[in-house]
Amino acid sequence: MKKILQFLFVFCLPFLMANISAQTKPDMGSLMHLWTFENGSTLDKVGTADGELMDGATVNNDGALELLDSVDRGGWLMLPADQIAINTYQELTLEIWCTPAPDTNLDINANMTVCFGGTNGGIGVNYLFYTPGRFGPNAGARFGISCTDSSTPWVQEEGLNYSGLYLPQEHYNVITVSGTTMTLYVDGAMAVTGEITKAGNTLANLSNDSAYVGKGDYAADPTWKGTVQLLGLWDQALTADEVMWLYQQGDNRKAPVSSINSISGDGGVIMYVADSRLYVRNLPEYLKNVSVAVYNINGSVVYRSNDFRNGADLNLRPGVYIARIETDNNNYVRKLVIR
Repeated sequence: MKKILQFLFVFCLPFLMANISAQTKPDMGSLMHLWTFENGSTLDKVGTADGELMDGATVNNDGALELLDSVDRGGWLMLPADQIAINTYQELTLEIWCTPAPDTNLDINANMTVCFGGTNGGIGVNYLFYTPGRFGPNAGARFGISCTDSSTPWVQEEGLNYSGLYLPQEHYNVITVSGTTMTLYVDGAMAVTGEITKAGNTLANLSNDSAYVGKGDYAADPTWKGTVQLLGLWDQALTADEVMWLYQQGDNRKAPVSSINSISGDGGVIMYVADSRLYVRNLPEYLKNVSVAVYNINGSVVYRSNDFRNGADLNLRPGVYIARIETDNNNYVRKLVIR
């Protein structure tokens, strides 16, 4: 028996190791937006597309977006669609850790957990969406895309269906679009894949009018109920190995340092670098004069502006820097790490 077990171990070990190693860290440079909801915040941790809580939506102490109000069409998160500009993506990966609320997503009309698109007379147009349970138990997860038909967009809509995700359990949902190929991954494993066959259903034809979490573009549809632990957008279609790597990181994944560099404190003012451009967040809106100076580790000034505007190009090499923000009535010091 011992020899048999030894043989099985030696024989199976390569397969076990191959399965464990079938994970690849994705290129974090293709992560365009990330909402982690930590510290009660709806800030975009990578880009500048900060969310706005609407109609009773909250962020709980566990760092999750709560869409649990009792109003049928209340409680959702609005994102700045024009800043996301989803129709400029050549490929797309949408990732979301979420937990449907029990016995609440049962309306006769469909719900949408995440939706990007537009509206024409109360009807969704040029949109894509995802939900883990569209009508509750009788209709499971749905990814859909519909473009170029403003009269009967539901006829133009096509996508992917998958059952079993409407239950009140947390899952990691990932949708990728590459050319005409759509793929849904659940908890790191591919669940279903399919082809877009109708002309016009492309990322380029999506509308940048609206971007919602917990709400769709059809006025008659109810809002989705549940919690969202993490939401991310990538401008490339991640591979199966990359999706598995992300799944292994869990739902409390932090923004990669290469994408965002910040240190908080001093009233919550945040400074970060994205794509070599400098941004300052949470400064009081009434401030008129904001000066910024950036120093290298030798204490030399490498950037200075007496009339700072968000998005200024630093043009700095990778390294550690100290930034000093001077306003009308306060000073802030921040550490910046550029990679």
